[in-house]
Amino acid sequence: MNWSNWNQWADWADFASMGGYGFYVWGSLGMCAAVLVAEVLMLKARRRALQNEFETEDSGETTDGNPPRWHEHGGAA
Repeated sequence: MNWSNWNQWADWADFASMGGYGFYVWGSLGMCAAVLVAEVLMLKARRRALQNEFETEDSGETTDGNPPRWHEHGGAA
């Protein structure tokens, strides 16, 4: 790798424009960041839902009035 040409941009505006491909580069980076944030938020929501489900199963109650689901799967009664 030729390290003598690592600084290709004269100023921050040139860096942001990325030689005319700035919209594509920064748009792609933004989409990747948005997907990662959405993934983290969805994982947190799923974890919260599972914790709520297990808490209601431990108490022997469900929100819909039916017996807990683990009875259907041969779990301990």
